[in-house]
Parts: sequence; C-alpha cells; structure tokens
Amino acid sequence: MRHLLALLALPLLACPSSGTLADDDDATDDVADDDDATVDEGVGCWDDGPGSEVPFAWGQRGDSLVLLARDGSETVLHEGHDQGEIQAWSLLQAGGWMAAVGHYFVSADDRGTIAALWDREGELLAEATAPGGAGWSTFLSPEGQLIIHAGNDPSGSGSARLLSPDGTIEELPFGRPAGPPQLDATPLCRDDLGVCGWLAAEGDELFHTLESSQPFWPGGEYLLRFDDRNPELPMLQAESPWYPMGLFLDDFIPPQDAPARIVRSAPGGRAVLGPIGAWEAGHWVVANVPAGEVFDLDLDGRGVTVEGGGCPPSPPGFDEDGASIYAVRDDVAATFVRRDPTTGEEEPLGLPITGLLFAEARSRDGALVLAAGDGSDTFCGSGDRPWGDAPKALPGNSLQLLRPADGIAYVLEAGPLASGYGPSVQLASGGWCASVPDSVEWDAVLESFDLSTGEREPFPEGFGFGGWLE
Repeated sequence: MRHLLALLALPLLACPSSGTLADDDDATDDVADDDDATVDEGVGCWDDGPGSEVPFAWGQRGDSLVLLARDGSETVLHEGHDQGEIQAWSLLQAGGWMAAVGHYFVSADDRGTIAALWDREGELLAEATAPGGAGWSTFLSPEGQLIIHAGNDPSGSGSARLLSPDGTIEELPFGRPAGPPQLDATPLCRDDLGVCGWLAAEGDELFHTLESSQPFWPGGEYLLRFDDRNPELPMLQAESPWYPMGLFLDDFIPPQDAPARIVRSAPGGRAVLGPIGAWEAGHWVVANVPAGEVFDLDLDGRGVTVEGGGCPPSPPGFDEDGASIYAVRDDVAATFVRRDPTTGEEEPLGLPITGLLFAEARSRDGALVLAAGDGSDTFCGSGDRPWGDAPKALPGNSLQLLRPADGIAYVLEAGPLASGYGPSVQLASGGWCASVPDSVEWDAVLESFDLSTGEREPFPEGFGFGGWLE
C-alpha cells in the first residue's frame, strides 16, 4: 500500500438518510435493563432552568426563520421576503457563524433566494437576494464566508455570490459553488466546461480542475475529491487549494472499477468510496487521507452484505471517533457493527433486524441512531436472498436510539427509514435529544424524543422543526 503523498496541485460527495415513525407509547421500549448502569442523564429536550432560554433548535413559523430554546421560547432570526411566500428555510452553521437560505415565490416570473449571514451573537452581517431559480449549492466556511449559487447567465454558465463577515458581497465571475472558501480561494464548478476547481481571490480562471463528475465533498476541515483520471492510479485527495494531499488507492480499486465514487464523508478527511465491482455490491473502500490509512470493506465477499435490491446497499457510516458503522447479515438477520479503526475488530450494536434493504447509522456526543428500512417506499424491489425465521429480531422498518456507555437503548416502531425519503432523525448537541417522526405515515412530522426519560413531545404548535443548533 502506498503511503500519504503530498501533491503540488489538485483539488468532494453523500447517500440516503431516514424516514418515518409510529406514534405508539407501547412501541417505545427501553431495552436496556442493567441496574448497575450509572446513567448521567445530562440535559434532555426541554428545560426551564438556568440557561434554558438559549436556542438549541431552528425551524420555520409561517414565513419566518425562528430559533427555539429549551424553555419553549422563540426568537425570530429572519422575517422572510416582504412580498413573497417563503417555501423553505435552511440554516447553515460553521465555526459559530450562522447563515440562512430561504426560497421565496411571488409568481413564476418573480421568485428567488434570500441569503443572510449572522455572527456568533446573532447580529446580521450581510444579506443578499438572488433572483430566479437559484439558491442551491450553498456553503458556509468556519471563517464566516457564505457562498451561494446566484443563477445562470444566458449562456447557461452558473454564477456565485460570496458574503463575508465584513458585510461585503462579491459577485464571482462564473461558477456553481462546490464547497466553502478556503485560504483565499473558492471551489467552483463550471457547468459550461464540465469541471470543478478552485478560483483564487481576484482570479478569473479556475485552477486544479477535475471533471465535475468528481466534485468536492466536505470532510471537516478538508475538502475531498476522487481523482480517477488515470485508472491505473486512482487517488483520493484531501484538499485546501494550496496544500493538497493524496492517497493512492490502486491496491484497493482495480482499473476496471475506477469509476467508483465518494458516497460518504466525515471530519478528519475520511471517506467511503464505492461500490466496488458492481452497483449492487456491498464492497467499499474506507480511507483517511491525512492519516494515510485505507482498508477494504468487502461485505459482499464475506457473504453477509445487506442487499439493496435493485439499488446499491447502504454505505458505512462513521462515529465521532472515526470508527466505521455498518450492517452485516447472516442467513437469518442483520446486525449493526462498529469496526474499531485501530484493531479492525467488529463490535455488535443494538438488536438484530430482519427484512431490511437499507441501513444507516448516525452518531453524536455518545448517542447513536440506527435506522433500517425495508425499501417499501422505493422502486428498489427486494433482495435476492431470503430472510430466515428470526422471532427475536426487529422488523425491517425499525429505529434504535442508543447511548451505549450509559446502558440506554430505545426501540421505536418505524416506517421505511434509511432509504432517503421522509423526515430525517437527528441528534441534538449533547446526544440526549433526538427528532423523530410522530407516525409511520407519509405526512409524519417531527417531534422530540428525550433519551434521558424516553418521553416524546411535539414541538410548539405551528413550529416546523428544521434542525438542531451546534
């Protein structure tokens, strides 16, 4: 295996999320029964004690973007467009900065996007409006620079707008944003040329370009790209514009399989690439570029892959320690496992599951979300391998909320989670509160779930939950 290679030049990608839940008190079971376990209950979802007035979630109320505190109080961050309805708000967070993007609609000829930037104290620093069908591809850097897509010119070439903490708003000459600015350069894609690269401050041409089929992926303080221009020497790059690093993967990705792509990334310059060999194969390459580490995760070769039917199986996830989490199956059931990044040993997590096509794990501050779905909300069909009789296994649509160090485990009845449709299960900072769908129906809405008590509670009436604050 080749080691980490520092390059002189060259400059990223994601997959399914979650689904829906049952509103049934009997379906919420604390399956941890260890009297000796010492549980630090931390702070759950709601509280009216000291500090409870500090916002911990964001969402939408009417056309306004609002912040929600643990005591239920709300702060309006932005009131929306003065003439048009806000169809959706999104909030970005990085380095303590906050940025909002709201899509407004007055008429087919009068629509666009509002972008605004706030500092750590909630003071508005800069605001811009991009008319037309713009607004996608939006990034916020840890230094507080916000870049948004600002529509296309008559030739079809994209343009971008850069908002900075000093209040300046800069029109970039061309390009679709492909990542947050770094070191006086911004990653952009030129759709007219089919490439993604870097645009230097005061520059007018992209440098370190690759085909736009291999764009940038966020990996914490790094941006990641898969360079397969030479199929004999595929490389994963962890980049800043001036100090890129690369990790050769030719020992893991045969030349005929070089069209693999990044399917998941995580802080620390980690990425999952694949699928290797075939679209439906459970064969991945997991790499950490700055550390020069890479391993082959051939679940299909082990005969225990969780199949995706006519769709690719779910790629591995990462926990906060950099360990890979994925589901493996035998002839009866599947189980989530955590692969230790140092020893390579697999530790089972949660309860076994049967009849699933998709499996996804999320981690935050000691808490885990293990979501599984049977694919019934997709056109993926079913896997080729039947499932055996597993009376003690959870059904294919299931959700597990765990805090392994505290001996806490909850099992919730679920809709077809982890296939990428429906509300997404998220963990709040601290890992003691989660947002979970309130039913298995398509029109499910998110409500809070307290891991310290096992209690569900709806969000305030009229508040549309968007996400947790960092």
